[in-house]
Amino acid sequence: MWDLALDKCNRFYKTLVRVPARVAWGRRGPRVASMSPEKIRRVTILLMERIGDMVVALPLFERLRQTLPHAHLTLITTPLAAQVMQDDRRVDELIVTRYFKNDFWEKLSAVRDRGIDVVIDLNDKDSNSAVVTSMFLANRHTPMITLGKGRFGHFYDANYPHDGQTTIAAALMRPLRFFGGDGSAPARLSPLFTLPDVRERVESWITQMRQQVSGDGLMFGLNVSAGEPQRVWSASNFVLLGQVLHRRFPGSCCVIICAPAERATAVAVAETIGRTAVVLPEGLSLQGVAALIGGLDLLVSSDTAPVHIARAYLTPVVALYRDHSDNLAEWRPYGQRRGAVVSSEANGITTITADMVIQEIEAVLAESSARPLESTGASH
Repeated sequence: MWDLALDKCNRFYKTLVRVPARVAWGRRGPRVASMSPEKIRRVTILLMERIGDMVVALPLFERLRQTLPHAHLTLITTPLAAQVMQDDRRVDELIVTRYFKNDFWEKLSAVRDRGIDVVIDLNDKDSNSAVVTSMFLANRHTPMITLGKGRFGHFYDANYPHDGQTTIAAALMRPLRFFGGDGSAPARLSPLFTLPDVRERVESWITQMRQQVSGDGLMFGLNVSAGEPQRVWSASNFVLLGQVLHRRFPGSCCVIICAPAERATAVAVAETIGRTAVVLPEGLSLQGVAALIGGLDLLVSSDTAPVHIARAYLTPVVALYRDHSDNLAEWRPYGQRRGAVVSSEANGITTITADMVIQEIEAVLAESSARPLESTGASH
């Protein structure tokens, strides 16, 4: 009964949102198919997603800057994703907010009142909140471009395709075609900007950890944080994996990576693995964690942001996925042929075993060694 009531409320809310939006859209002028870069002075980008979404968007911001060198780029995003952009100059202005919370409309009004030449909605697929926010910013006159929209595609001047079989990083580049820019897939993901003092602290810590590695040993990273229950790989699995890694790769050490709230779990995993495992330093910013991941020889993680952070630094990754083909195609480790271990269940990864991960680690290391040596250090 409650499910039926909630479904009715949800449908009512969507109707309440869409009807005024359709009316407003009907008052807009003719759609704009493209724009000359010389005419664009202010661009507003809407990306109200999470950390991983922002990481894979960094190549777009770089290429957008190259395409529109004189434009002022404003990025509107969530507090969580804003961590990626701390002190980053790939955009000129960062507006941090949550949909329809507190001063949301006030912040958007201030951006709109300064004037906007084009709105870019990077929120993939249909979103009531994103389309309403984009239309509010556009104010019936400014071109709106996006990608991957289905039912809401007709609200935008340009809706670039995303079929779910292309990586998110590649699909995000397509809106650049609106300005005559290069919409091809990026050669690689882009590292996060890191302040020199943070980078130096991390490099010093990595140097100390490297002293624990002997012979042909490697520095492995094990990310025990998952973000949501369906992506959790148990602590006991990570312990077993760490112990097997030490037997399979003598002289290696493991760095246990975690979100601050899960540090107790990370400490327990490290203590159970033994003296060759250590938890990442406490108090690191996201940029510090990223630099640390960049100094690893390989990262093992469930399908979360550290997978994409690692690939931004060219660190090899073995990532654990649910049996969800679209999600795997869109979010697999960028630039790797191997590196995805897929569960036999759609709502979890509990069927993935340590042996399956070890097998994929060996395949990824073999793939990496077959390529020209690339820097993966924390100095990016």
